[in-house]
Amino acid sequence: MKKNILIICLLLAGIPYLAIAQKKQLQVLGGWSKHGSGDLTGFYYGFNYSKYVKPKLSWQVSFEGNMYDGFFPLYYTNPNSGVEVDGSYRYSIAGIQLGYNGRYSFVKKANHEAIVSIGAFLRYQSSSASDAITVIYPIVTNLPIPVFYFENETPVRTVAVGAYPKIEYSYTLKKKITIGMIAGFQFDTNGDNIMNLSLTLGKRF
Repeated sequence: MKKNILIICLLLAGIPYLAIAQKKQLQVLGGWSKHGSGDLTGFYYGFNYSKYVKPKLSWQVSFEGNMYDGFFPLYYTNPNSGVEVDGSYRYSIAGIQLGYNGRYSFVKKANHEAIVSIGAFLRYQSSSASDAITVIYPIVTNLPIPVFYFENETPVRTVAVGAYPKIEYSYTLKKKITIGMIAGFQFDTNGDNIMNLSLTLGKRF
């Protein structure tokens, strides 16, 4: 009887460290992203690989991407057919990045884990958006339809480095499967500020 009680006590004492036995984790993630001042929203996706070096300390390598699109509305009537034409200017911004974060688990239990982390990333981005858009109407140009005038100060393709603080939560299911969410805000040398919120599905091993 005493032996059984001792075994039970040892098991209960070890519950907070059961998840630690799984020293690695692989995650796939996807969710919502907001670019800049909030005028661009899109989706966010990626993969994370994490490894624990101590019970509450780990590092993470991530491959992530964002994609946004938008349009500058312009509608006019075709002078020949009388049909309304959608002449809106459409654009998209997409980027991929490789990052590395140091992580601290401020909650670490059998099934629950909450983490704060901060790290750096290298980002490649391509954008078809113009820096300034002006519409010149027929009363000025004497043309039958409106005309767009574009000004571009930033390059189409950019490479930047930046910082990326995040907060994460994951819940471990049976067979070491994890579900959770990640919220983060990143900024880089290209002047881009991006907020990400995603759901995660992972595997501990």
